[in-house]
Amino acid sequence: MRYFAGVTPTCTVVKEKVCDGFDDCLDRSDEKGCSCPKHTFKCACFDSAVGCPFKTGCITIYALCNGINECGDWSDEQPCKCEKTSFQCHCHDSGCPGHQPCIRSGKVCDGVDDCGDGSDEKNCSGEVFGLLR
Repeated sequence: MRYFAGVTPTCTVVKEKVCDGFDDCLDRSDEKGCSCPKHTFKCACFDSAVGCPFKTGCITIYALCNGINECGDWSDEQPCKCEKTSFQCHCHDSGCPGHQPCIRSGKVCDGVDDCGDGSDEKNCSGEVFGLLR
């Protein structure tokens, strides 16, 4: 059975393709007004005109705040708080593209820019986490 979903009569998709997170009509009309399943996170790009770059727009809640850009727009990484034993990079608000937003405390002031913005290497002098620099 075919289901009309597009803004033009040329776009028809099977019912299973409506609200599946994929832009089957190429105008996102088959995804308009849809929501994510229970126990999932709806990416910010889900409702945008172009959709999410390489994902369906719904991800498991277990993928939130893990430093990996599952949504394609970093919305699954914001706002996230680091664990008490971790350092929160200053680039955290912009998604730290290509880097983890939270790093292990032992990687702070080690001479390596683990955050990608240098924030883990700023203000380093003397004793840091029990080690002399």
